[in-house]
Amino acid sequence: MPIWPWKALSRPNASDASPARVFAAWSSGERIARWFSPEGSSVPKAEIDLRAGGVFWVEQGRGIGFEYAVEASGTLPGAKATMAGLCRGGVMLVFGVAPADSMLPVSQFQVYNDEISIIGSMAVLSTFEPAMRLMSAGAIAVPEMVTHAFPLAEFADAVDAVRNRKGLKIQVSQA
Repeated sequence: MPIWPWKALSRPNASDASPARVFAAWSSGERIARWFSPEGSSVPKAEIDLRAGGVFWVEQGRGIGFEYAVEASGTLPGAKATMAGLCRGGVMLVFGVAPADSMLPVSQFQVYNDEISIIGSMAVLSTFEPAMRLMSAGAIAVPEMVTHAFPLAEFADAVDAVRNRKGLKIQVSQA
């Protein structure tokens, strides 16, 4: 199964760049295409529109795709683009809140032939404050929930842990 080549990516140290330069890089389809093109792959199309309802689309060349992709826009075009960007064996997490009558046409052939998994995650508004109160009161055992912790320098190991479903919650921190 092709995997997203995390270890093959190289980029300059982000701390050396000014915020304006980082913003310019992340808002340019041409620059994103270069960054998302590890050796041996291609990005035939990268489109970025930062306006509300816009798009962040990176099309991977044949044989390359995302192993994990999160659809967080709640829009049909966003869901279709996310699905199209998966590699063989890829997992699409539907996180965006879509209207109740929104339907995603899915090719059953693609799902079984490419071994695609589609999973959902319910995001309920206004849950952060009550969750913080419960954690502060000790009603939620947060340390027991975080089963694996990795420093940022070991990000590839954290991705492998997620990929292999090794824990309940996996934390990556800058420390």
